[in-house]
Amino acid sequence: MFPLQIKRHVSFEELKNLFRKTDKKSLAIRYLAILKMYEGEDAPKAAREVYVTPQSVRNWVHRWNEQGPKGLIPEPQSGRPPVLKEEEREVLINDVLKSPREIDYDFSTWTLKAIVGHVKKKFGKEMSISGVDRMLKRDNLSRVVPRPMPAKADPQKKLNF
Repeated sequence: MFPLQIKRHVSFEELKNLFRKTDKKSLAIRYLAILKMYEGEDAPKAAREVYVTPQSVRNWVHRWNEQGPKGLIPEPQSGRPPVLKEEEREVLINDVLKSPREIDYDFSTWTLKAIVGHVKKKFGKEMSISGVDRMLKRDNLSRVVPRPMPAKADPQKKLNF
């Protein structure tokens, strides 16, 4: 196998500046691997120094050779599609902001398990408890657990409660 050749799209100093200025760890590792290749190291040695596999370094070098510095920028990962569509999520959030009794349930407080059941009943879709919890957190909703009023509480506070 012949040694991997690297195109010098930018100078060594410019590449060092790109490495220093990036705030993304994954991109910094890629720049560092290319810097090692600029210094004349082979892919396996550069990979050991940045703690990745030699194949990763080879992939980065190929992308570098084809596209230059922009070829190293990680592609956004799409991830799993959401269970609920945006409109359904908004309806669910509006429901959760109401009392369950207003929606004809026989309980007074929303729990994650109750919300999972509500999603199943209203939209016919399955969601996990942790998925509901993450969705609520993304919408800046926190779970509040009702606490009984202490026996020694101020009578005026009890009236206001």
